[in-house]
Amino acid sequence: MFKTKRRLWGSAFVITLLSLAAIYQFAFGGQYLDYGMTEEGQFVLKEGIGQGTPITNTDVRGEEEGLNRLGGYMNTFNMGIWVLILAVSLFAATFITLRNDHLMGKHPKRKRYLWWMWIGTALALAMFVVYWTRYIKLINEGIHSVLF
Repeated sequence: MFKTKRRLWGSAFVITLLSLAAIYQFAFGGQYLDYGMTEEGQFVLKEGIGQGTPITNTDVRGEEEGLNRLGGYMNTFNMGIWVLILAVSLFAATFITLRNDHLMGKHPKRKRYLWWMWIGTALALAMFVVYWTRYIKLINEGIHSVLF
C-alpha cells in the first residue's frame, strides 16, 4: 500500500493526530480543566466531560486576581494536553513505521530504533506525569486561594 517510509509515517502521524485532536475537541471542548461563576457568584469547576457543578457556600466575586492566576494555570495545563496529543502522534507514527515488515524488512538497525523509540516513549511519559502532578498541585493551590 505505502511505497515509502515517509508516506507511511506521514499518513500514520496525520491520522493519529487528527483522530486524537477530534476526540479531545469534541469530548472536552479543547479544555480538560476550566472554571466559571454562577449569577450568585458561586465557583464552578469544570473538569473532564460535563458541565461542572457549583461549589456551594462560595462567593468568589472580588477574587479577580486569584481567578486570573487560576485561569492561567488551567490554560497552561490544557496546552500541555495538546502537546501530549502531538507527542503520542509522533510515537504512534514511528512505531507503526518501524513495525512495518514490508518497508523495514530486515533492516540492521530496526531493533535498535525500536529500543530507542520505547526509551523515548518512557521518558516522555515520565515527563508528562511530572508535568501533570505539578500543575494539579498548582491548580489545587489556586482553587484553595480563591475559595478560602
